[in-house]
Amino acid sequence: MKRFGWQYVVIDEGWYLPNPESNPPDYKFTLSADGRFMPAPFRFPSAANNAGFMPLAITLTLSA
Repeated sequence: MKRFGWQYVVIDEGWYLPNPESNPPDYKFTLSADGRFMPAPFRFPSAANNAGFMPLAITLTLSA
């Protein structure tokens, strides 16, 4: 992405919500076994199996 002029990639708030269209009291959270927010795999398929954003970061780095 750097070759296209990008310096930063911003993933906005709510990346850990599998149901962001819901009302706030109905939000579900994607958490790791130790309680950390994890990317919602439904929205970020590369994050499946607790991979987090690492596959996405590798893809972006390799496409630089």
